[in-house]
Amino acid sequence: MFKLLRQLRSDFILGLTTPLAAGRMIVSSPRLLALSAAPVLLTAVIYFYGIAAAQTHIKSWMLHYMASWGLSPESWLAWSLFLLSKLVLMLAAAITFSFVANVVSSPLNDWLAESAEAPAGLPPVHKSGIGFKATVLMIDLAKTVVTAAASVAALVLSWVPVVNIIAFMFAFLMVSYQYVSYPQTRRGMGIMRSFAFLLRHPLPNLGFGMVMMFLFSIPLLSALFLPVGVVGGTLLVGRLVGRPHKRV
Repeated sequence: MFKLLRQLRSDFILGLTTPLAAGRMIVSSPRLLALSAAPVLLTAVIYFYGIAAAQTHIKSWMLHYMASWGLSPESWLAWSLFLLSKLVLMLAAAITFSFVANVVSSPLNDWLAESAEAPAGLPPVHKSGIGFKATVLMIDLAKTVVTAAASVAALVLSWVPVVNIIAFMFAFLMVSYQYVSYPQTRRGMGIMRSFAFLLRHPLPNLGFGMVMMFLFSIPLLSALFLPVGVVGGTLLVGRLVGRPHKRV
């Protein structure tokens, strides 16, 4: 009994510590670091010029209406309105930055996961060609649809007393599912086999999904943790594949 409890605790801690191990792996590898930094930097550049353009447009629009109202641009009211517009833009940028970074990084996520497979201890995938890539794309699209539907269901159930505890646990598993799917999809694993992986290893996936959901809930900084999710999911699969009598 005590041996089983120790094993369950060890499994859960394995999932909890995987994001930290993934962060160390990224920092120690110039290739992974470059692939991780590229989408975040690209998003930052887009936002820098986008916010600058938006501020110029809003200032021009405000000056036009101030002139029609007979309000001097040098007045304290005009200065307050300009400051308020900048604060609103900064708030909007902070809220949407992570989403935009995720969209920008989508084409690079599979490449990042592939680059992390060897350090994670996963054997290489030797298949290639248009047919293989088309199959991988279709599996990935199907998993995306299922993940989105399951996440919406978990969000709705989270408002139901008692049931919301199960809904939160399910949501944690779906976060893990999203990121462990990268190496699995490249090996032709469909929706059901990926779900079977969650059922075989519930506690590691639960711990991993819990930590990643917390990191993603941090405004603005959450974009920096997207590569940790991709590399962490790959690393978690590599750790669990290496266990006796376990296979993916």
